[in-house]
Amino acid sequence: MKKIILISSVDYEVFGDGSGDVSREQIERTSVLKKIADRCGVKLTIMFEYAQFLAYKKFSNKNKKLAEDNEKIKNQLISLIKDGHDVQLHYHAQWEGATYDKVNDKFEVNINHVDISSLSYDLIVKRLKEGKSFLENLLRPYDAEYQCIGFRAGSWAVKNQEKLLRALKEAGFQSDTSVVPNTKFESEQVRFEYKNCPYQYHYWFIDKILEQQSDVQSFVEIPIYTKKTPFAFLKYLNSKYLLSRKIVNRLYKTKISEQNFSFLQKIQKILSRNYYMADLNTMSYKTLIKMFEDVMKDNQFSSEKIIPLMLISHSKTSYAIDDISLFFNYLKKTYPNQVEFWTYQKTILYLMQNNLEKCEDLSVRLIKTESLIDFTLPILGKEKYLKCKSNEYGWFVNDKYAIAFFMDKRAIFRRLVFTTSVISNTTIVSSGEKKFLDCIVDYVKEHKLCDFIYKAQSNVIFNFCPKDSDCVCWGTYEIDLDKSDKKLFASFNAKARNSIRKALKEGVEIQQTDDILVVLENIKETLLRQHSIHYPSVDYVQRLQNSLEENVVFLVAVKQLKILGSLILVYDNNRGYAMYAGSIKSPITGSLDLLHFEAMKFLATKGVKVYDFVGTRINIQKNSKQAGIDRFKRKFNPTLRRGLAFRTVINKRKYFIYTIVSKIYLRMKGYIYTDPISEIAETMKDKKLLLMGPLYNKNNPQLVGGPIVLFEDLLMQLDKREIKYDVIDTNKKNYSSTIHAYIYIYMRFISKVFYVTHISLHSSRDYMIIGPLVIIFGKLFHKTTSLRKFGGEASKTMEDAGMIQKYYLRNIFTMFDNLYMETKYLVKYFSKINKHTFWFPNVRERTIEPSLPRKYHKKFVFISHVIKEKGICEIIEASNQLDESYTIDIYGPLMHESIAKNDFKDTKVSYKGVLEANQVLNKLNEYDVVLLPSYKEGYPGIIIEAYSLGMPVIATSLDSIKEIVDVKKTGLLVKLKSVDELVDAIQFFDDENYAYMSKIAYRKFNDFESDLVTEKFIANLFS
Repeated sequence: MKKIILISSVDYEVFGDGSGDVSREQIERTSVLKKIADRCGVKLTIMFEYAQFLAYKKFSNKNKKLAEDNEKIKNQLISLIKDGHDVQLHYHAQWEGATYDKVNDKFEVNINHVDISSLSYDLIVKRLKEGKSFLENLLRPYDAEYQCIGFRAGSWAVKNQEKLLRALKEAGFQSDTSVVPNTKFESEQVRFEYKNCPYQYHYWFIDKILEQQSDVQSFVEIPIYTKKTPFAFLKYLNSKYLLSRKIVNRLYKTKISEQNFSFLQKIQKILSRNYYMADLNTMSYKTLIKMFEDVMKDNQFSSEKIIPLMLISHSKTSYAIDDISLFFNYLKKTYPNQVEFWTYQKTILYLMQNNLEKCEDLSVRLIKTESLIDFTLPILGKEKYLKCKSNEYGWFVNDKYAIAFFMDKRAIFRRLVFTTSVISNTTIVSSGEKKFLDCIVDYVKEHKLCDFIYKAQSNVIFNFCPKDSDCVCWGTYEIDLDKSDKKLFASFNAKARNSIRKALKEGVEIQQTDDILVVLENIKETLLRQHSIHYPSVDYVQRLQNSLEENVVFLVAVKQLKILGSLILVYDNNRGYAMYAGSIKSPITGSLDLLHFEAMKFLATKGVKVYDFVGTRINIQKNSKQAGIDRFKRKFNPTLRRGLAFRTVINKRKYFIYTIVSKIYLRMKGYIYTDPISEIAETMKDKKLLLMGPLYNKNNPQLVGGPIVLFEDLLMQLDKREIKYDVIDTNKKNYSSTIHAYIYIYMRFISKVFYVTHISLHSSRDYMIIGPLVIIFGKLFHKTTSLRKFGGEASKTMEDAGMIQKYYLRNIFTMFDNLYMETKYLVKYFSKINKHTFWFPNVRERTIEPSLPRKYHKKFVFISHVIKEKGICEIIEASNQLDESYTIDIYGPLMHESIAKNDFKDTKVSYKGVLEANQVLNKLNEYDVVLLPSYKEGYPGIIIEAYSLGMPVIATSLDSIKEIVDVKKTGLLVKLKSVDELVDAIQFFDDENYAYMSKIAYRKFNDFESDLVTEKFIANLFS
């Protein structure tokens, strides 16, 4: 859930012309603000005016009260930091070169330098560095993690934005908050213009200009929340502001920005003002609430984790501010889960530390020119193809992913259609792809690009289902062309080979043709015969021919000048797509088989690697037209690549109207309209699963292992998707005896099996006993079956088995329709036994958002079953070689009496007992590094949970562990039973490498996020 983050900043200063009293304008007023904030549980960020402080220090020899005032300021800043508030840097440049009149106790500021960027570059850098150093030296003794990294320019006046930003970077700052978005102000003394800001609030990364968003994401602008309206002055007609102005006007006659203004000019300035800010001093609490709720409404579809809002106030004008507490308390009461109050420093650190994750997964840009894309695009994602489909097209991109689309406009309706799957700069499928699609959905909604995202072209397969979308199983059949013609032919089944031979004997020839009208007529005839009107237009095919040139070929199967079949083939260096195919009503046997075979041979001569039959439904109804097409494709023994298709409705009303209009229009033409996603989903609604796996121990919930956690997590994911299922508990601890357990499991299975469509067994070792039952009933009653094998020892079990047992196990693994293995090594191993073997790693859900970067305190933890096979003895022995600064704690049930509590006596390891499942993450978060020197493992859940918190791990160098631990990035690996290597690994960590590995571990969790991995598993279950 996204959070709206409120940053309550206070410009901490006397008046801009140098007048005012520190005690009255700063100390007392800030104390009032602080009391309100403390009462409401809000943290303030004080924007400390350093230029004033320097001037007071400079002239303190003329008046000791100036030195006393500075001491008061320092003491108040220290008090604020002690109470958890924040202090960042503020600088009014008019204090530079100010003079002091001792007789009249008055400063004369330099109004020629109100804009900080009017100072020399070297002087700006010098003052910024001095201010940063002063605050950090003053405050770090009271908060070791304090950093001065945020800045605000006095009067928000920055004419030369590039100059200031360059200076801020050189001085070591990470953020600016000077910008008042999309506003302009000009007087003799103060000028600022921020007319090109991307947002009125929120944040953006900057590189050269404060108001200009940049792809270089090393410095962040958090603007002051500003609203635009032609009648902004009306917002200032409230009792709070008027009373405050009345008090302040007695002390401060003319603002520095209004020097030399006539009364008429002041009135004109007020009336012409077209913006108002989220100012705690000037806006009524009702206006502030409305501003907040506008942000909530604007961001209901946002993919951002946090939406920062920079609120502003001034200590010197903080009068009549009691209603601030009404604002704070209303938000906390009404939006307890949506709003948080952070400091400026905390916000900066969060944005910068989580920026890489955001860049990879969330930030989406719309590009409309192919030359600006850094990805290698497939032919169906290239501009020359997209413009054949529509005059409006583009690409959504971020640093890791891209996807092509075109816009289909029909009357008042706009449909967005993807032409490619998600294009990645890596071959690894990760959660970044899911988040990328989520971001696209948000982007489309936010910018109102279309009325709905329609099902993508048939060649497109997605690995994940985006948010707010209707998803169905989808796939495509592929042929590997990297082989000789002879081997290619031999790879087809006997029926296809015989058909091809017969067609050749009958004199069928395959020819290329430029006569697209002949091809089109054949394709149109075929589709109309199948009661489909989705045939390509003449205009579209002509554009294909003219635009794609060498990337498209038109093939026909001919005998004695008679067209038997046709094929439009689009291809690039990697893949050839059988985009459209047609045939006469009764073609010569084998002519279409030969047509596709010759198309494959043609592509192979061009170096193309894959022949794509372009789309297939996964769940095909018997005797349907899709069933016949599917049978034809399967004659070539292709590989089925499975995934998802989806539809996202943006404008529900217009989508409803579109559906009604389409149905009426097609009915008038004699056809029945069906939305492809709805049609496929309709065939799925009666599907029901029977899941067999271990549930939580009813009598002792502390006795929980990885399989139980994983199975319970799957049930939660199914519930979230409202998928119907029945469960049979296979946890023997929940029965009076093992015999009773198996009797109950068998009886319950027989009573349920007739009412489900798929049986899915989830097991560590039970598959040897329950598996045959599932397979036999599945085959007898035409139920699809799957086995999800927990753990990483299945291959070793096979290798170590005797001849009879190996034969038995091999038959079990072969006869399940689908196998799911926990490690990639096992997938590779069992794919030789069952080609429908898939990867289903240990998964978890990120339920705690850690504070990054984590700090290193030399605290190590083991959480698992406490048995010798988990490396407990090695941990104890290693601890004896460590000094007293290290902490090693053990959590988990004592199993099989192989380890007892007494074994931890007189050691440096503490046994802390057993944790409930819901306690593990919170307890884990108290430590720095996870220890797991096990003798055997699959993908241990505790490692995945550690990654979710950004914790590195130390584990044994087992084959399965090596797949998920990146050495010196997410953790360290040690040899089996090696105490010396375990000691070295523990001592390897220091503050610097720990912070680096913590961030990498946090990102690694994406590969194991439950919601994302489960999506593909569910898709396969229904296929």
